Amino acid sequence: MLVGDDKLVRVPARLSWYHSQVFAMNNMFVSLLIYLTVRLYQQKSRRLTLARAGAFAIGRSVGQSCASFLPAVAFFSVLCAQVSIWLM
Repeated sequence: MLVGDDKLVRVPARLSWYHSQVFAMNNMFVSLLIYLTVRLYQQKSRRLTLARAGAFAIGRSVGQSCASFLPAVAFFSVLCAQVSIWLM
């Protein structure tokens, strides 16, 4: 019996499955963040709700991968622009 070889096959398969799930989840949160950025820019009402949802998406996506930092910066810049419009 080749028990040792069976373990060598199963472990990389599990690791690749885990990494593919994390990658897909990160893509979901980044796409949610991009969607919320566009909605925040276009919508005049419910901005606080969109800002909270964007903060959640930023936390989850940056927690998954640091490569999602650029969409977070874009969301934050749109949010700051909207806040400056609110204060005027």
